Amino acid sequence: MTVTRRSDKPTHAGGVVIRHRSDGLPELLLVTGRRHREHWVLPKGHVAPGEPPEAAAVREVHEEAGVVAEIVAPLDDVTVEIGGERHVIRWFLMELRAQEEAHELREVVWLDAPAALERLTFPDTRRVAEHALAVLAATADASP
Repeated sequence: MTVTRRSDKPTHAGGVVIRHRSDGLPELLLVTGRRHREHWVLPKGHVAPGEPPEAAAVREVHEEAGVVAEIVAPLDDVTVEIGGERHVIRWFLMELRAQEEAHELREVVWLDAPAALERLTFPDTRRVAEHALAVLAATADASP
């Protein structure tokens, strides 16, 4: 995994989606992988030609998990090699606005931060989730 300059054009976009429990603690959205159902990942997918990465992230979160989410903050661009193909993934911190039926047949879970970080299959997505939680904490600390 490589953190990429924001000037590189993203091929994929995704979200670290947060919802807040009644006690105020955050939970993260995880989905099973499309091809490998035993993998737990953050929702992401291809950026369509001419589509802004922000729109792609919102669309992918909805398609994969049935979650309507709003972008709160940009996160890192990450470059990974998947099946010999270079993917530049633009990640966003997002918050749940509504839960609907998912378009894709994936398992969807909401987990508290420690459990989510433990369940994520890949170290690169774990680092993105950790960064999102740090941004969320900094945002909460800055609130009046």
